Amino acid sequence: MAREARVNDGIGELLRWMKDMLRNGIIHLPEKNQAYWENTIRRLIDAQAPGLAGMVRNIQDIAYFREGWQEVFLQQLLKLYIVIQGYQHLEALPAPLQQDVRQLCGFTVNQEQLKSFQGITDTWMVLGKQASEQDKLVTERYWLYGVNSGRSALILQFYARHFSGAGFSLQPGTAVHGELVYFPSAQPLRALLKTCQLTHTPLRFRGMESWEEVLEHQSMLCSQLPVYPEQLYTIASLQLVQYRQQWYLMDRQRRLMAVKPGAPKLWKLLAITGGQAMPMAVVGAGRDYEPIGVWPDAHYQAL
Repeated sequence: MAREARVNDGIGELLRWMKDMLRNGIIHLPEKNQAYWENTIRRLIDAQAPGLAGMVRNIQDIAYFREGWQEVFLQQLLKLYIVIQGYQHLEALPAPLQQDVRQLCGFTVNQEQLKSFQGITDTWMVLGKQASEQDKLVTERYWLYGVNSGRSALILQFYARHFSGAGFSLQPGTAVHGELVYFPSAQPLRALLKTCQLTHTPLRFRGMESWEEVLEHQSMLCSQLPVYPEQLYTIASLQLVQYRQQWYLMDRQRRLMAVKPGAPKLWKLLAITGGQAMPMAVVGAGRDYEPIGVWPDAHYQAL
């Protein structure tokens, strides 16, 4: 098939670029200009592999003048290499993992066909919304948690700035009753809503006790899906603290996880919590997390 051949050609060129980068040493990466990255990104888009182009862009966006950038860079590069190897050995993978690899490379899923599948009907708490914009394309990420199923879900929406408005809007801090269908995956997270009706169900806390449970979940996740996306977690007691000019989230065991650089609304979080530990919803993976809401009392408050 024509597209698969173009993606394979793009991957071959990407591998050569990666090998040249490592052969020349990474110490000079902070000095690279934008064209060094954009040329590779553009070639991958031309090769119809926008997912891989996005992974290269993530590497470009690393804070190269921040201490410890080398570790972050190598982690991102390793993820890219794993996806490449997965695509080159696609037929050897289990069917659900094949779908993950294809989506990571940029192949899309037929959403109309997806809607024909049976989903999960539940009351879904809308715990947070993240929005970003690149090249006038707005991406909205809604994080949902099922009251009865205990499952997390990510709903994505895309629209062009100044050309069209959002097709739907979910309000963080509310709950909807509806049927949700997950995209095919070894560990499903992204989903779409088949039906959706606002409900007045209270958003009570349900979730984990500590960072240890989060890490256990991610160990399981990595065994099934080596390159996994950011996840939604609700944790019983987290406190925003500062240590060596860096913000962290501390659990009851006094274990620290870093707040994601550039995470918004930290001052709003401090204003709500008064610096005290509270049940909190966060989004992230590994060692970096972004708070998206808290339970200052029995009721949830989105940031």
